[in-house]
Amino acid sequence: VNAASFVAGPQSAGALVTLFGQNLAPRAEAAAQLPLPTELAGTQVLLMGWPVPLLYVSPTQINFQVPYFLALLLRPGNQYPVVVRHSGLESEPHNLTLGTSIGVFAVFHAADFQSVTPTNPARRGEYLALYATGLGLTTPMAETGAPGASEEPLNRTVADTLLTLGNRMLTATYSGLAPGLVGVSQVNFQVPQELTPGRSRLVLLVGGVAAPAVEIEVR
Repeated sequence: VNAASFVAGPQSAGALVTLFGQNLAPRAEAAAQLPLPTELAGTQVLLMGWPVPLLYVSPTQINFQVPYFLALLLRPGNQYPVVVRHSGLESEPHNLTLGTSIGVFAVFHAADFQSVTPTNPARRGEYLALYATGLGLTTPMAETGAPGASEEPLNRTVADTLLTLGNRMLTATYSGLAPGLVGVSQVNFQVPQELTPGRSRLVLLVGGVAAPAVEIEVR
């Protein structure tokens, strides 16, 4: 499933993905280095036989990144086997379908990166930063398992990025990998001055594909 939305189905190249199961790893362990390792706690995830970067493993859950190169070499809609390996044992293969799946982690105030919450709402006219995964290829091309660039040239999203907030269509002022983070994209936008205060439905659209909507409080 998409690691932000937990939606199953086709997954984007470069996206963070979560898989669930039993006896996936001998213990819980999170990555402590960048680029991300391809083995944690003696556990690997093999996609078409290739080990992929791991963020976290545990007996019941693994978070990993789908390699970017899949978007260049493979056809969307095709299915590719995923296998978990540890202690000389391998799981039965389960298929990952290549496609587009966008999920939103959180929305922050761009000025201080505090979370937008009912008690710390967005203000009309201010800039917000949305964190998501699954936005696809970037230019320059990002390296799988490596963090987004922290200075220009930043890894900007190739596909067109738009947002809707309430009944208004917005253009992103920045869409690309979040500097210093792996597989996490940052989308900056301004809250319209004319927006009606209250709960507003926020939808991120990338290349015409929408993420599941989230709601934010606007004052």
